[in-house]
Amino acid sequence: MKEFFCDKGIDVCESGVSAHDMELINTLSRKKLSSDEVYTFNLILCDNEIDRDSEQFSPAALKTLAQMFVGKTGIFDHSMKSRDQTARIFKAHTETVEGKFNSIGEPYMKLVASAYMPRTEKNAQIIAEIDAGILKEVSVGCSVGEVTCSVCGTNVKQTACAHIKGVNYGTKPCYHILNQPRDAYEWSFVAVPAQRNAGVSKSFNAGGENKMNNIFDTLKSTDKNLVITKEQAEEIVEKFANMSRMAKFGEKYYEELSGRVKKLCTIALPDMDVESFESITKKMSIDELISLEKAFEKKASETLPPTIQLAPKAKKNTNNHTEFKI
Repeated sequence: MKEFFCDKGIDVCESGVSAHDMELINTLSRKKLSSDEVYTFNLILCDNEIDRDSEQFSPAALKTLAQMFVGKTGIFDHSMKSRDQTARIFKAHTETVEGKFNSIGEPYMKLVASAYMPRTEKNAQIIAEIDAGILKEVSVGCSVGEVTCSVCGTNVKQTACAHIKGVNYGTKPCYHILNQPRDAYEWSFVAVPAQRNAGVSKSFNAGGENKMNNIFDTLKSTDKNLVITKEQAEEIVEKFANMSRMAKFGEKYYEELSGRVKKLCTIALPDMDVESFESITKKMSIDELISLEKAFEKKASETLPPTIQLAPKAKKNTNNHTEFKI
């Protein structure tokens, strides 16, 4: 995850929010708001610098994210509960800083956004903390469709490569380039930033397990109706499809294990009623069946010890050499 910081209200002047910004804000609000009713502030959402996770947004990705983040809500610590909604982005754009370069010599580019919140008694403390620089670091959640290795150009979301992030191969550092944004979820006020300059907390499908854990945590933590994104729904469908496939393998293994235990039972306990034993094993877990299989294997080896089928015959020790007579 990457974090970023918020600038002080660049767009706020003595006369209040500009008329153009109020038009943008009112396209998102349910009722028409006046400049006296809103508080605005600017954010650097992310940039093209390589972060502490050895990952970097491509310039094209930043431009796409600028469009995606318009209208996205601001929350605290990535909490998906509606009561934690704080502000909303009403415009965003990319900026290339003249004369500044990132750590690999590329022109430095950042994604800047402007957000608003209503001036209410509830938000007064938040506004005061933003102005005081207390609420400064924020992070965003987004997903990307392509993650490219900087060394070999492999899309590691589809095919793993042998290169490790953060390791130098000769004079070339290995890092992952994030391309083709699919969705922008939210942005949050957080406590500890991960990116050195500005940054962004990102969530993309690289294996998907951490992402699914976040989705499951959200589903478990909410006590009200919950709206999820299309991509989150697709993640859940894919997860359950994989679980269904794995369940079939598990059923086959359980069936084969039960058959082996049943067979061993007839050897180790010949007087045992097979039907009664079978009804007992149906209630056992896989671990219990494995333990029983080991015990029956030991008992069966004592009952029917293994014999060596190709053992050499013992030589006859005779003095008359009759074995050589024809």
